[in-house]
Amino acid sequence: MRRHPSALQRPTPPTIGRVLHAGALGPLMHKADLLARLGTTLAGNLPRPLATRCQVANLQDDATLVIVAASSAVAAKIRALAPRLERSLASVHPDIRALLVQVRPESIAPAAAPAQPRLLAPEAAGHLDRLAASLPDSPLKRAIDRLARKRTPSVSD
Repeated sequence: MRRHPSALQRPTPPTIGRVLHAGALGPLMHKADLLARLGTTLAGNLPRPLATRCQVANLQDDATLVIVAASSAVAAKIRALAPRLERSLASVHPDIRALLVQVRPESIAPAAAPAQPRLLAPEAAGHLDRLAASLPDSPLKRAIDRLARKRTPSVSD
């Protein structure tokens, strides 16, 4: 008895997107998708220097969009553009009634200390001088001479 090939096919497994949007994760995924669309719309309606220094953070009570800005100057510019932004963002989510702009400064790495040149002790530099003197003229000799010149000043200098 031969079976028809379609009878042997397994059902198609659900896609990861369908699994994530189903069940308990559904509302969370819906909100994440909405925030991503709002973020794209926000960035598209701001000048590039502003768009790179802010982002959508949350949607509170389905009506207040929270935007974080990298500095108070960026926040002030976004607040000045709020009426126009609200109209643009309403095309994605019509229930938005207000924008709340918060300042969240970018982390500033501590300034690196200026690099101090590494210097050889006078005794080590003397050993390199003697080694260079014993070598024939070559790239190695010239390299050792350059290295030997990077010495700490001695008391007699």
